[in-house]
Amino acid sequence: MLLKKFVIAIFLFSISIVEGVSQIIEFDSVHKIDIPGDRGYFFPVLSPDGDKIAVTSSNKSGLWLFDINSRTLDEISKAAGAGKGVVFSPDGSAIFYSEDFYVNHRRQSVLMYYDLLQGICQPVVSFSVVNPSLWGQSESEKRGFSTKGVPSFGGLNIEALLLGFWDFPFAYSQGGKLFLRTFKQRKELTPLGESRYIWGSLSPDQKKVLGYAIGQGSFICDLKENIIYQDQKVEAPVWMADEIVLANEISEDGHILKDVKTWVINVTTGKKEVCTGLMNGIMYPHVLISKRLICGHLSDGGIVIARFRD
Repeated sequence: MLLKKFVIAIFLFSISIVEGVSQIIEFDSVHKIDIPGDRGYFFPVLSPDGDKIAVTSSNKSGLWLFDINSRTLDEISKAAGAGKGVVFSPDGSAIFYSEDFYVNHRRQSVLMYYDLLQGICQPVVSFSVVNPSLWGQSESEKRGFSTKGVPSFGGLNIEALLLGFWDFPFAYSQGGKLFLRTFKQRKELTPLGESRYIWGSLSPDQKKVLGYAIGQGSFICDLKENIIYQDQKVEAPVWMADEIVLANEISEDGHILKDVKTWVINVTTGKKEVCTGLMNGIMYPHVLISKRLICGHLSDGGIVIARFRD
């Protein structure tokens, strides 16, 4: 399906002063991207080169790709669930995402592939688009995919699936469980006992696992599951460096958002400081450590991008 491309007016506001936390990490510049229109954009994901951002709606229906340099917006999908688990390929040439559909009133999802060069979306019916050398019938059967039709899955962590093919060590959460995968071996982790785990990830130095346990808060453990740091107040934690984590503290009254604080935490010293300016209030951040970039959405649907240094 060819995508319609249109150019939109973008107002890019730059704050030249240093914002953020001076003793833990500094944000050299902060940019708020305002996309005019009657919708907000949420849950941004940066491309590997830092030049593009995938965004979705507040309920993760629909998916758009915003090019920072050309200031263009591509609509990739209108489908429900398209904003869940969005992953760029390592070279930035493709986006993998899911689309929800229903069979006998049961929700299923199909894995989709968007080619940025051709501007074409298609279901992943062969993992040759992921890595030709790793695609085969036995691999597809092992993973529950069919080579004869559209692959479908329920609750699958897309990033975990793709990183498994790309052979990177990683930690992830799926189905309320926390896993560590290295060299094709998967191990379940239970550092806080029997709990429901989300937001799992591996540190840049591949020595620590970050996650969130429902009812117990955010934590960091070593590869032997020993707790290094725990904070019951913050959620949606992400790595910014080997010892530095960014996380949200969200206050709600029922389903009404009351307040959002964005914290930077040095997990070695235990020092914790709240961000300032636009950075204090970004939600569910995405960090591109290789480019020292971070992005997140505000409660009103605005997208904030910042460059940082540790």
